[in-house]
Amino acid sequence: MTAAAEPFVVVIAGGGVAALEAALALRELGAGRIALKLIASDTEFVYRPMAVIEPFGYPPVQRFPLAAIAGDIGAELLQDQPRRRRALRTRCADRFGG
Repeated sequence: MTAAAEPFVVVIAGGGVAALEAALALRELGAGRIALKLIASDTEFVYRPMAVIEPFGYPPVQRFPLAAIAGDIGAELLQDQPRRRRALRTRCADRFGG
């Protein structure tokens, strides 16, 4: 496979609304030219804004497995650990002077 034929790898940090919307948009715009990777510490997507009404007798917030969502949109889900995230941030800051 030539370099031109290899997909461009896009890494999205997070498993929330913005991350999933970005992944969906990139899947649509990339048309097979993009390989998506989601890095998230949570195993579930939780629509957190609805959690504020739960104490007032509303049904519990729905939870959806991130692995299933990632699979549906053709992304690879990488589970992150907070300790690894700190190490990566430190390496990037050292490398780029941040």
